[in-house]
Amino acid sequence: MEHFEVATRLFHEEGERHGHAITTAHLGMVDRFLGKMDSALENYESAIPGLRAAGDAAGEAFVLRSIGQVHLERGEYSAADINMDKALRLCQSLDGFRMAEAQVTFWQGMLRLKQRRLDEAECNFEQVLALMQVLGDPRGQAQALRGLGMCYHQQGHREKAKGALTEAMELIRQPRPGLMESYIRRALEEVDAAR
Repeated sequence: MEHFEVATRLFHEEGERHGHAITTAHLGMVDRFLGKMDSALENYESAIPGLRAAGDAAGEAFVLRSIGQVHLERGEYSAADINMDKALRLCQSLDGFRMAEAQVTFWQGMLRLKQRRLDEAECNFEQVLALMQVLGDPRGQAQALRGLGMCYHQQGHREKAKGALTEAMELIRQPRPGLMESYIRRALEEVDAAR
């Protein structure tokens, strides 16, 4: 946080609007990770004009998706939907932004889970999985399988859920467990606890 704050101040002092917008967006990201949702939204929203002025559509898509994630975490599903849809349309309008498109699609799937729109969530996660397989990204595949496992669990397909989550764990397992592994492990524990 301190480094991003210093960078943001320096970019502001130099009149470097694009750099200021990027570091402001990253301040929003740190705020979101720290659970400071009001501050996260404020930083994300204030970054958008500078990103647009610089023609940084990828940065803007990241910020719109992140705003959607804040609203998702707050249970503000309509606002989450609007921002994720804007992010997705922006990603789809750009060449070579398939990874960013997949990230937005994954979070739309997470939103659909919360909305109990399970068939749509399953479709989102399947799209992400297919794209991550094409791109050869095992981490992205694990994330998509985690989403599918959670979806199958909510649909009442316990064995299918366990299979998807186990496959995700095999793809992501590292000598030192990371954050995604902990998410997958938690989802597996929830499936096991539902016996």
